[in-house]
Amino acid sequence: MRRSEALHRHLMENARDIFVRESPEGVILEASAGCRALGYEPEELVGVNVVSLIHRGDLETLRAAHEANRAEDPTDRDREYRVRAKDGHYVWLQGSAIPVRDADGGVREVVSIVRNINDYRLSRDALAVSETRYRLITEQITDVVACCNPEGLVTFVSPRSRRSLVTGPRSWSAVIPCGSFIPMTRRLSAGPSPPMWPRGPVRHPQHRVPCGAQGRSGDLARGPSRGDLRCSHRRLLELQDCTRDISARKALEADLGAARDAAEAAAAVKSAFLANMSHEIRTPLTAILGYSDLLTAQSGLDGVGRRHLERIRAGSQALLSIVNDVLDFSKLEAQQAEIAPEPVAIAKMTEEALALFSPQAQDKGLDLTFEVDGPLPAHLMVDPHRLRQILFNLIGNAVKFTVAGEVRLKVAYAADLERLHLFVADTGPGMDAIQTARLFQRFSQVDAASTRKHGGTGLGLAICKGLAEAMGGGSASRARRARVRSSMSTFGRRSRTCRDRPSLSWRRRRPMI
Repeated sequence: MRRSEALHRHLMENARDIFVRESPEGVILEASAGCRALGYEPEELVGVNVVSLIHRGDLETLRAAHEANRAEDPTDRDREYRVRAKDGHYVWLQGSAIPVRDADGGVREVVSIVRNINDYRLSRDALAVSETRYRLITEQITDVVACCNPEGLVTFVSPRSRRSLVTGPRSWSAVIPCGSFIPMTRRLSAGPSPPMWPRGPVRHPQHRVPCGAQGRSGDLARGPSRGDLRCSHRRLLELQDCTRDISARKALEADLGAARDAAEAAAAVKSAFLANMSHEIRTPLTAILGYSDLLTAQSGLDGVGRRHLERIRAGSQALLSIVNDVLDFSKLEAQQAEIAPEPVAIAKMTEEALALFSPQAQDKGLDLTFEVDGPLPAHLMVDPHRLRQILFNLIGNAVKFTVAGEVRLKVAYAADLERLHLFVADTGPGMDAIQTARLFQRFSQVDAASTRKHGGTGLGLAICKGLAEAMGGGSASRARRARVRSSMSTFGRRSRTCRDRPSLSWRRRRPMI
């Protein structure tokens, strides 16, 4: 008897679980030292009714436990409930109540063994919330999410993606063979297939393998898929695969590709048509210009006849210029512009190009100014015909739109980049930001009024930009409020000097007119 009492006392003082003796009415008769985990001393709980410590939401659970004790049901005694600790917060406990009966079978007292499961219960609740969250995500996404076990059987497929797959069983609730999927690019058999991964120990805890699924039509394109080989103790557990159906994207890409090819073919046909038509028109125009020059050279024409010939020649020359612009632009669009670099005396060519516009500038009272900024090599490797064409377009455009003031041409050479820069500035009517942005666009004029007043196709600066880019450079523009418009064309393939001559260097030349 003493030994049994000593053992009882040892358990009450040293056990981590809480041992509680209660009266049939629920009053605590004795509590073990394990109650200190709740902040109570064993003596504090003696005489306290258990109901006063139980969370209000768990009273029904406690009542069911008492009913099970009275019914002597040993399988329904374990209960989980919350008990108020001494500091006021509630702790999850798991208790099992065992009734102690007297000789007549009545309940004399109840012995409860209670264990603190607060950490376990919080972890379980958090896991349940996380599982619910990710299950909802998995059930809502349209990607194919599937799990396969090491035997090659699919254990889970996301519900919304099931209709896009070919499956063996009619019911998706059954486990299906992994042969319904296509790992890599190889279609597996319809029956139970060999595993898609190596058996036995796996060296790394996680390993990714490509995988894909077969659509109902059998030929759906599948996007990139990555499966996780989850391992426990270096042994394989399952393959978790996520595959995206990119059939719609592939179809859209195919449609866009077909539309692009059709547009490119149409552009090629248009460019070829423009080139052929320009050539066919330019031939008779050249004949008209030639015969006009011959007739003008004859001395027998009176003043009226000579004026008529001049108008014919001027109109033909304007039409030929337009045809040449269209031809050049069509070649640039078709990327057929030929660039033939050769040694060119840059200073001489640019100055001569500016001088050709002296008559037009003199008629309008404009000053033409030529300027070299920094050292300029005597010769550079550029295409002289394309360079002259750019100069004519830039200078001619500036002279045409400038009413009073000056047109300035500045040339600079960046030796470190082997790049030639041309700057043309004028004191024309100026442009706003919107007009400046359209300056180098094709078929673009400053505004409709300028088009009617000055004419032109709007291709000149676009051709300059195309030629500059064809020679490895580019173009830019800048406008100021003080009615000063500046345009800049920067171009130059990697150029080199022709022969060993001293570089030219002067800051400013006097006005040419």
